[in-house]
Amino acid sequence: MRKNEKAFFELVDRGVFKVYKNGKIYRCKKKITHEDEYKNCKPRLMNSNCNGYVNFNLDKKYSNVYVHRLIWIYFNGEIPEGLEINHKKGIRNDNRLSELELVTHKENCLHAFKIGLINQIGESHVWAKLSEKDVLKIKEMLKQKLTMAYIATFFKVSMGAISGIKYGKNWSHVKI
Repeated sequence: MRKNEKAFFELVDRGVFKVYKNGKIYRCKKKITHEDEYKNCKPRLMNSNCNGYVNFNLDKKYSNVYVHRLIWIYFNGEIPEGLEINHKKGIRNDNRLSELELVTHKENCLHAFKIGLINQIGESHVWAKLSEKDVLKIKEMLKQKLTMAYIATFFKVSMGAISGIKYGKNWSHVKI
């Protein structure tokens, strides 16, 4: 568990925050002195937004805490090393416990790609072996009627990669 999350759960134990399965966290007490004294206050929903994720600063001493992680830990225990929390429907601000699941980083990335949260094309794609400059050269070589087999060998890629470029399936955004 991260340092800021540990600090958060210490404050939950003291009644400063209340955590709910509907994905909401409320501050119910506020600090009144520089020492650790708190007084009751009107409950306030903690819901700042960062890249679509709900988070908030615990205080000046700690960095942001992410609500989806806090909800998971509160109801299910610590997140094991190498695993992370996935939003099942890809809605980053939907932190209901029923919408969260534990996955590996790879599973999280594949899920995001599958549902369209990651729309990488060209060089920014995680599996890209070619640069846009390479693709321009390939398109020129195809215009010169060089074989796809030769071009594939030259660039150390599959013939399928060259075929995808030739017929506009891949790299169609790169124009000569």
